[in-house]
Amino acid sequence: PITSLVATTNNLQLISGSDDETIRVWDLQTHEQLTLLSGHEGPVTSLALSLDNHRVISGSSDKTVRVWDLSRKCEECSFSQDST
Repeated sequence: PITSLVATTNNLQLISGSDDETIRVWDLQTHEQLTLLSGHEGPVTSLALSLDNHRVISGSSDKTVRVWDLSRKCEECSFSQDST
């Protein structure tokens, strides 16, 4: 199931985080999936979006926070609860 949602500031896209460890970007006009982001090793539990709509930050039960570049459709960096 979907565990978190955030909409872009222009309301053209919806970003969902799920129990299946993925983040999906959806087009709100066509209802089509635009992007699938994977890398978490546990359910995605929270999402936040940068004000410019270019990055999404995800939190997961795998104890990581990841920053994703939506233009390049890839992970920029990650932070672990266990890292110092």
